[in-house]
Amino acid sequence: MQNLYGEQNQSIKDFYAQMAAAWTMAEAFVTFPHETMQILLHDCKMDQWTYNKALQKICESRNPDSEVKSVIKAMRK
Repeated sequence: MQNLYGEQNQSIKDFYAQMAAAWTMAEAFVTFPHETMQILLHDCKMDQWTYNKALQKICESRNPDSEVKSVIKAMRK
């Protein structure tokens, strides 16, 4: 039983770490859109879930216009 709780606790920690990375990338996009876009397009080393969640959070932001949001949505893996 202890192993089950240990595995569940680790997956919760992983989730929060992934969410933090996604939110950080979304916030970076608001402040540095061109630089962040280059990272997302070329140098991104995030796992697929975190990458897609970052794109989702960018699209949920009020800052990018609809054209940029369309480009971001098309980048999903």
